[in-house]
Amino acid sequence: IAVTAAVLVGLLANAYRGYDLLRTGMAQQAEIHQLQGTIAKLDETLTMSAMMAAASGDLAWEARYRGVEPELDAAIKRAQALAVPIQGDEAAAMIDQANQRLVALARRAFELVRARQLEEAQQLLSAPGYNAQKQIYARGMAQLNDRLAQAAHDLIESRQRHLLLHMGIVL
Repeated sequence: IAVTAAVLVGLLANAYRGYDLLRTGMAQQAEIHQLQGTIAKLDETLTMSAMMAAASGDLAWEARYRGVEPELDAAIKRAQALAVPIQGDEAAAMIDQANQRLVALARRAFELVRARQLEEAQQLLSAPGYNAQKQIYARGMAQLNDRLAQAAHDLIESRQRHLLLHMGIVL
């Protein structure tokens, strides 16, 4: 009876550990998925704000940009921290680097808007260099998405194998 009880306690502890790992992994993946949407939305807000400032000359768009920029930076940093366990840190770093370059270009465009050089600001934001950074940014988001999907698949497969082993031991 003592041996049977010890084995059952061990199996229950192992099953709970497996459940907890699955729950934690799924929560992290859900947060990364939510961050991806947030990052995409904030990125589009920044792009639109910079382009509207260049098109209209209205510096209220710069204020909006500066208000949203820290939110995007924080979301990217959080995604980087969460992506490390799923080996998506390269993709998150790519997103961060492209974002930093885009921010630098937007700041230059705002300087041009303040100097009333709207045409130059528009050209800067529609230049191949700006668009190249947007493409790098999009590739990083796609890679992070792929890594997230692969990590979810691997986690589920691992838990399934673990549960099958458990069932075999119990039998």
